[in-house]
Amino acid sequence: MLRSNLKSIEIIRRLDKHIDLGNAEKIDSGSVGDMLFDSCEKIDSLEIMVLTHITCPILKKQTIFDMVDVLRTSKKAMSIHSVQQVQCLVWLKKGNESIPINFCTD
Repeated sequence: MLRSNLKSIEIIRRLDKHIDLGNAEKIDSGSVGDMLFDSCEKIDSLEIMVLTHITCPILKKQTIFDMVDVLRTSKKAMSIHSVQQVQCLVWLKKGNESIPINFCTD
């Protein structure tokens, strides 16, 4: 485990096999789920694990703390996932043609 500047947080480094997965030719050689399960073996079952993604760079520190509080106090919540609502029409341009991605033109 790596040290962090926050006393109550420990950083768990991914195993090389999960880092190499992104460069592998065979996508079925592993998954994010495998990485998560391997990481969970390194922590106590009562600890809370926060897994963030590069695709969520605007996640605020306070949002993470709020989510951890929900996990600690809720009797129903076992996990939390951040999402952002997109209300824009998305098109994919292929050559001179534009194809709708998230809606139907019928």
